[in-house]
Amino acid sequence: MIYRFPCVTVLFDANLRLLWWKWVDASKDVAFKEVFEQLLQLSDELKPFRWLADVSSLPAVSLIHQHWLSESWLPQYRRLHIQALAILLPSSLHNQLALENLVDNALPTTHCDMQYFTEVLAALDWLALMDEECAAQLHRQWLAAV
Repeated sequence: MIYRFPCVTVLFDANLRLLWWKWVDASKDVAFKEVFEQLLQLSDELKPFRWLADVSSLPAVSLIHQHWLSESWLPQYRRLHIQALAILLPSSLHNQLALENLVDNALPTTHCDMQYFTEVLAALDWLALMDEECAAQLHRQWLAAV
């Protein structure tokens, strides 16, 4: 199932309980908090076990947004009980460092397997429990939708 929000496209695969989201409009920084709140709300409804967060094209994350993610958003994310999180690395070094800082602060309190990736198929393969055909099928479904 495909969901479209301002700045973000989301695919949910019920078989894998996978929520895959990608920031698709780096020019709209103003929607930052709203997008992350929508991701929480959608996750509350769909109850995924796995997340694929494609933040490769995320706009520059300001210090205010970093603080908000850490103090307000992350505690809400923890209650989702995501078991596996694959992150497609941001293209900007600034965002990579901000993400690493956020993850470093979160890891001690999050019981979630997490991996960084540079390629979507590798991330899907890991999340699909090494089922290459399942990963390829999800990738085709994504490409057809976006």
